[in-house]
Amino acid sequence: MFAALALVVTMTGITGVIATSVSQRTQEFGVRMALGASRETVLAMVLRQGLMLVLAGLTLGIISAIALTRVLSTYLFATKPTDPLTIAIVVVAFLVTGTLACLGPAWRATTVDPMIALRAE
Repeated sequence: MFAALALVVTMTGITGVIATSVSQRTQEFGVRMALGASRETVLAMVLRQGLMLVLAGLTLGIISAIALTRVLSTYLFATKPTDPLTIAIVVVAFLVTGTLACLGPAWRATTVDPMIALRAE
């Protein structure tokens, strides 16, 4: 239950950060698209930005989990704190969640009309 809640909170946070970034960079996306950038390029750029945040969080989380193995071992009953399978499952779950969280704002970035973005100040 707590793991599902953590995924929802993570997804909401990443979506909020990326959505704010996209809304602040609307003019940039419009200029890029007016100069010939494809929608796929803009989509990939926004996804890359969001996944860099996810990877940074995963890296810090794994390092913290390994550093705190003594504390974590008192809370885990059938698993070791450094179990590679568990860590791999968590990494994949957060990568999938992060990608899904970034797709909405990334898709919105591709719908920017270059003419409207260029006219805006």
